[in-house]
Amino acid sequence: MKNPEEFTNEAQELEHKAEKLDKEAHQLEHQVKELEKEAHMLEEKADELKEEAHRLEEDEHGHEKEHKIIVNGREKIWKEKEISFDQVVILAYGSISSDPNTTYSITYIIFDHKNRPEGSMVKGSNVKVKEGMVFNVTCTNKS
Repeated sequence: MKNPEEFTNEAQELEHKAEKLDKEAHQLEHQVKELEKEAHMLEEKADELKEEAHRLEEDEHGHEKEHKIIVNGREKIWKEKEISFDQVVILAYGSISSDPNTTYSITYIIFDHKNRPEGSMVKGSNVKVKEGMVFNVTCTNKS
């Protein structure tokens, strides 16, 4: 049978082992947090690289790719990456009126996208052309 001193020694050894295990557990938790941070940064970097690859692919094929767009109900083919306000007006009406009383307004929507982004254009603006864009151009005269 063990005497009380032996039990005390065993208890102290177990406490020492428990403290050591607690320290190791704390170090492991810290390492896990660091690895999670690193994984998150790598995921962000991977997303950035995917976006960059997509941009490079667009740049490589940008002027060669044809986009089907609709302008005032008529299908048009556009080969540029962007389109200007004036270019949309010309596609809609054939030319831009020189009459200072004539104004144009343009709205657009992209039906082929999940969230259907839409917007409007003002004189001097450009938008990035996407497949399936629909432009509505109206002409008004302040007579």
